[in-house]
Amino acid sequence: MMSPRRIRERKAMLKAWGLAQPDIATRMAAKRISRTPVMGKAARLVLAAWKAANARSIIIEHDWAWNGRLGKRNGKAAGIVCHHAAASVASPEDVHRWHLARGFLGIGYHYYVRKDGSIHRGRPEWAMGAHTLGHNDMLGICAEGNFETETMPAAQLEALIWLVADVADRNKIKSKRRYRHSKLNPTACPGRNYPWAQVRG
Repeated sequence: MMSPRRIRERKAMLKAWGLAQPDIATRMAAKRISRTPVMGKAARLVLAAWKAANARSIIIEHDWAWNGRLGKRNGKAAGIVCHHAAASVASPEDVHRWHLARGFLGIGYHYYVRKDGSIHRGRPEWAMGAHTLGHNDMLGICAEGNFETETMPAAQLEALIWLVADVADRNKIKSKRRYRHSKLNPTACPGRNYPWAQVRG
């Protein structure tokens, strides 16, 4: 459940975005948002338009050379765990190599989001991850960068917000089941500057 502050922030974001759109229906709905509950009809219309406009219709696929057979998750994903690469510049291929060197089957995350906003598939969603000790039945989403020392570029943030919302909607994962890595394991990941409130939704 979103806090009242997050509800106000979400409504303000949707209203501002909707008012800037060219189609009259979205602008009219945006004007009505303040008079309706956060997920009233007007807000749902603008949210749907926002998702459609910001959707990354192409998730970049990779033909990963796995070092063995991926394990299959038993049932639905238990949640989402957000990470950073702890490296300012790192391609998904770099992460795959690093994880192979650590004895993993290959890249341990299900998705990897680069600073340019491109989204790359790591493991398929049906597969167990290798990203959070004791919680690899959850879906792992990693962002390129070291957010202990950096701030996230706008394109990457926009892509992450969309991706987490999309993955959560499809897998019916509520906001209370979306975690920073540091919530589940003793680590600084995903970094003190990671925009958690915006990404979590």
